[in-house]
Amino acid sequence: MAFFQTISEDKFQADADFVVKESKKMRRIIGSFFLLISLFMLKDVLWMGLLTASIGIGAIIASMRDETIMKINRDGFFYYGRLLTNWTNFVSAEFIDEMPVQSSSSAGLSDQFFLYIKYFKDDSPGCFALKIPLTNTQDKAEEEILAAVRFYYRKSTVID
Repeated sequence: MAFFQTISEDKFQADADFVVKESKKMRRIIGSFFLLISLFMLKDVLWMGLLTASIGIGAIIASMRDETIMKINRDGFFYYGRLLTNWTNFVSAEFIDEMPVQSSSSAGLSDQFFLYIKYFKDDSPGCFALKIPLTNTQDKAEEEILAAVRFYYRKSTVID
């Protein structure tokens, strides 16, 4: 059994954008959950209920935004609307699963997933890298993101 799913290239179109956004549905579910919890807490501990309600309201408001986290297309890799690298300067993209670490600020162990992009800059010497956090609330899987990077990179190197 393979660790990663195999994503068919039929899912991508050379002239279209592959876009990664926050999942609105997941944000609404999280917000609704916190609002429901706050109803039970308001009668016992007022400040805790208000805090929980504010988290729920914040999550629901965040679900109304339509912000693009990553955009991958024939021009390159964009992160929050800014071109991170074009395909000429692109070096590599890797999926990193960092070891879970328990800290005093967390309730327990949690995985931390990242997309590690290496690239060159035209105006600066050396190779640069950006470690992009991959969250559970994004609307695309890690395998889809890596497959999109491979697809558009290969398309950029094909001579017409």
